[in-house]
Amino acid sequence: MAIQKTVLNHSIITESLQKLYNVPVDKIERVKTGSANCYKVCAGIKQYFLKEYQETFSESDLQREARLNRFLLSAAFPTSVLITDVNGNAYHRINNRYIVLQEYIDGKNYIGHADFVRR
Repeated sequence: MAIQKTVLNHSIITESLQKLYNVPVDKIERVKTGSANCYKVCAGIKQYFLKEYQETFSESDLQREARLNRFLLSAAFPTSVLITDVNGNAYHRINNRYIVLQEYIDGKNYIGHADFVRR
């Protein structure tokens, strides 16, 4: 369950993903696990994972996460790919919160996340 109320809605998500990523959204589904506000986004046959971080996350946190993602992928570690926008950016700030778009991977979320939540 997310620890902060979302600043996104269907319209903001749809417009932002179309404008920033050229992703034509067909369906948005809330994913109710984890400490962030998360969404499964369907666009045709493609599925994406949209993550809205808590307001305490900084740009350097997102830069570090992007570097970690690239490192894991380069080491052939199974992880979701961060999707870059039409300008090559891996994250964006919308309504004072950072978001990232990733490939959607079916699986389980780490339930015992309380120790890792940033407050």
